Amino acid sequence: KLFGTDFFLWGIYGFFLATVASSCFAAFMLLSGFSFIEALLFPFLLFLGFQSGVWWRFGTAETIGMPLLSFMLVVSAIAAKRPSVVLDALFVIFGIMLMLSKEAFILFIPAVVFLRIWTHRMINNSGWASAAMSSLVPGLVLIFLAASDIIFIKFFVGTTGMGYAGYEGFNAGPFLTALIN
Repeated sequence: KLFGTDFFLWGIYGFFLATVASSCFAAFMLLSGFSFIEALLFPFLLFLGFQSGVWWRFGTAETIGMPLLSFMLVVSAIAAKRPSVVLDALFVIFGIMLMLSKEAFILFIPAVVFLRIWTHRMINNSGWASAAMSSLVPGLVLIFLAASDIIFIKFFVGTTGMGYAGYEGFNAGPFLTALIN
């Protein structure tokens, strides 16, 4: 409701969020030790194709979630170089905001926690065990919250199945027909 029906303001807002998210994804790549070219290509490949609709379909939750995800990744790369409680708290806060922006992002949390561990391992040339220990508290907090969210949605909010996403169950007949034709 902030911009009402002003298409131009929505466009500027979407462009701003896309620029922030792309910049943060590139910064994450640079902080993780990738080359400048790889850091520039990563956001382009990430948002190339159908997924670019996140930025031109105004008002979708993904528009807010992608910058939050990019902030989490930047914080994880900085925390790998300079561990601190403040960075761990920011990682958890951005994770909570990400989960609250859209339910589908709840499923991203284990992957982001793993990516934080992998980033720590790669930046510090350490083993998996020490990298996992460095992310233990924020990782467990986010995974616990994600699991709690899923349980809450499943048993208290309720679901009507996956029909809204185009999935009505698996039927081998149409699947085989599509493969043959």
